[in-house]
Formats: sequence, structure tokens, C-alpha cells
Amino acid sequence: MKWRPQNANKIFLGFTTLLIIFAFFWIFKLHIYPFIDLPLHLAESKIIKDYNNHDNYFSDYYEINSYLQPNQFHPVFIGLSIFKDLEFGNQVYISLYVFIYFFSIYLLVKEIKGSYIVIPLGILFLINHNVHWGFTGYFFSIPLLLIYIWALVKILNGINFYYILISILLMIIYYCHLQSFLTAILFLIVFNINKSSLKKSILSFLSSLPAVLLFLKYYSETNSKNGINDIVYLFNYYLDNYPTSIIERLKNLLIIDNFFWFNSYLGVIYSLLLSSFLLVITIILFNNRGIKNFPDNLPSYNIYLLTVLICYAILPNNISGQNIIYERYTILIFLLIIIFISKYKKIIEQNSFVKISVIFISIIHSIVIFTYMYDFKTMNKGFNENLFPEDKSSVLTGIIDSDFRGREVYVHFPKYFTILKSGISTGISDYRFGLIKRKKDINEMPEYKEWSKCLPNLDSAYLNCKYVLTKTNYDIKIPNFTEIKKSGFWSLKMREK
Repeated sequence: MKWRPQNANKIFLGFTTLLIIFAFFWIFKLHIYPFIDLPLHLAESKIIKDYNNHDNYFSDYYEINSYLQPNQFHPVFIGLSIFKDLEFGNQVYISLYVFIYFFSIYLLVKEIKGSYIVIPLGILFLINHNVHWGFTGYFFSIPLLLIYIWALVKILNGINFYYILISILLMIIYYCHLQSFLTAILFLIVFNINKSSLKKSILSFLSSLPAVLLFLKYYSETNSKNGINDIVYLFNYYLDNYPTSIIERLKNLLIIDNFFWFNSYLGVIYSLLLSSFLLVITIILFNNRGIKNFPDNLPSYNIYLLTVLICYAILPNNISGQNIIYERYTILIFLLIIIFISKYKKIIEQNSFVKISVIFISIIHSIVIFTYMYDFKTMNKGFNENLFPEDKSSVLTGIIDSDFRGREVYVHFPKYFTILKSGISTGISDYRFGLIKRKKDINEMPEYKEWSKCLPNLDSAYLNCKYVLTKTNYDIKIPNFTEIKKSGFWSLKMREK
């Protein structure tokens, strides 16, 4: 099969458009998603949007952090009045992520004069580790970071106008996620070290100043004790635990972004096949000595890939109040690799096997995504607002001991009491970088034990909770609670008077 290069580029851009449309299809078909932390962020948005309404009790139980707080882009965006409800706002948000995701890959591939044939491979990491976990702000920031790199490459080509875009992107990325913001600042530092000049350094400083001042103001107002604890933790971590994490990092790099599509070892094997396919292609192309005439800006682009690899290699995975740190970089590594291999334009465009493989693997993975989402929707038909009580003034918590394809995607589903009924749910206000903080102490609104499947004393652990939503594969008995509603494996229990 022989395609002219120009026709091939058009065909694969068209194919990418079809992948995007197919993604939009399942996004708008779902009402709930198998993204672990998503209900938490939806509940945050509900509280922010309706905080001052008199028909709920949000202001009695919760307080909202200041405008300085990072990680609030998703809750604020989906709560905008232009959307008919949070569900639709969230669907638009995820769809916007999908579009910007592929568009950011296109921008960088075009900038380094690469082959558009590799762009559809982005589908392999569209629903990645961060999306699966429901890190709504972080996964949205991923394509923004790629556009940020594109702007830096444009500046390298002498177009200083893009410093304005850098300034705007830094503000948006800050409000998306703090870790992404710090990564963007690191990229800017690397950019100036790699291509240093007094003019570029001054313009970089000025373009980053608004967002950096916002960050410093926020940091100065947070509890300084956390910072001290982080330093002590990191010292002990690198002294005692880091060496043993190296094997884990290598394993995670290959499997973490796609293992959740299937149960057990089948998911691991599937993820290994996808990652290995991309890495083998990269190694083969990289070792090809016949490639010449790379774009002049390519080495400067590659420095960002190296920076991300170093972040993945050396950062811890946890600090106080923040989990899954270095693992979040795998998606950037693979996307930058896809963009990197696009530069081998001649080989890719002359090799029919590469073209056919890209189409085949992209279609297969799109089908995997669709069947996963369809199965999730089918299994949760009975989960709706009718499962929850009408009582908005009482506290509801949850006991979840059930999974979907081996992953605990339901742990935050009790928070749909807040989302659907404007009720009071536990577990919204107990995160260090969370947007919502608690007003009531743990005696009036207990901490949510989302990862504790077998609590020693369920009654005392959830003291003063009137309702408990459960999802288990067995009949769970909670002392002093009676079942009042049931739908499939979901059960709503109420405290006996």
C-alpha cells in the first residue's frame, strides 16, 4: 500500500478526527464515569456553586478555600452558569480535554516538521493513569503543558510574542494543578539554562511573575508545618526507601497507563504490549543512522523529554497529604516519545507496515475503551438519585468493598449524595490540597474511611452519620443500621433511632 506523503498526512489527520468523534460519543453517553476521584471533584463543584443557597446545609458543614487555592479549575469550570447542570459541564470538560489533547500533539508534531501519521497513537494514552484516577485538574493540564512546550519552541525561533501565551498558560496550569505548575516553571528554567540570554531571561521572569506571585502568596498562607514535615519525610525517603523504588519505577513506566482496562494479569500484559510497541519502534528509529536534516529546534525540544524522565526517576510518590507524584509523569513521557518519533518522517511515510500498525492498534484500543465504558454503564444502571435519601440535613458516609475490573472505582460514589441531592457527605473536606475544608469536627462529621474495607467497629467509626451507602458483593451488617433502599449491590442503610 503506497500513499503519497501529503495524502497520508491528510488521511491520518482525518483518522484522528474520527477517533476524537468516537470519544465524544461515549463521553456524552455516560452519566457517571469509572474515574476514581471524579465524584470528589464533582462534589466540590456542587458545594461551590450552591454554597449560599438556603435550601441546603453546605455552609454549616463546609468552608471554601480562598481564590489562591490551586487545583480548582475543574470544579469552577463545570459549575459555570452556561451549563445546564454539573453533569453536562463535566461532559464538556472531558470533551474539551480530548480535543486539546490531540490538538497539542498536532501542534508539536507540526512545529518539529514531523509526520502526522503518528498522531493517532495518542489514543493509547488518552485515558491514562491520571484520567483513570480522576485527577481532573492534572489530566487537563497535560495537553496544556504540551502547548506550553510548543510556545517555548516558538520563542526559540525568535517569536517573543509567545511570552504572553506563556504567562496565560502558567495561570491556567496553576489553577489546574500545583504539580503541573511547578513542572511548567521547571521547563522555563531549563529553557533559559539551555538557551540563555539576558533578554530571554528577563522576558521569562516577567511572563512567569503573575503566576509565581500567586503561588508564593498561597504557599505563605498554608500551614508551614506541612513544609517542615515534607523536608523531613524527603530526607528519610531518599536515605532509606529510594533505592528500592527503582525497580518499581521501571515496572510502572511500562504498565501503569493501561493495565486497568482488564482484570489481573490480562491488563498487565495488554499494557506491556502497548508500551513495548511504542518503545521498540522508538529504539529502531533512534538507531537508524540514515536520518538527516532534523529541525534545528529538535535538540531543544528533547530537553523537555529529558526533564520529565528525570522527574519520573527521582521524585517520591508520596508526601504528606499528596499521593501518586512521580507516576503522574508517565503520560508526558509517552506523549513526548510519540512526538519525538514523528521526526523520522521519511521512514514512517515510506513504511506501509507502520501506517497499517498505527491504524490497527488505534482502532483496537478505541474499541477497548468503548467496551470498558459500556460495561461500566451497564453494570451501574441502578445507581441514580433515587438511591439517596431526601434528608439534606443529615450526614451520609459509605462502605465500599466492590470493584470494577479489579479497580476500586466506587470508593467516592457516596459523594453523589452531595452532587445529586445537595446532601452532606463525608470525605470531601479532609485533603491537604483540597478546595473544601470542614467546619464540623470529626465527632459531628466523621472522616471517610474510603480504603478501609473491614473496620473493627463500624458503628463507632461512623458515629453521628445517619446514613451509610454500601456496595459489597456480600450481605454486610452494620450494628444499629437498617436497610431502607436497595438497587442491585447498592444498599442505603439508616441509623436506628
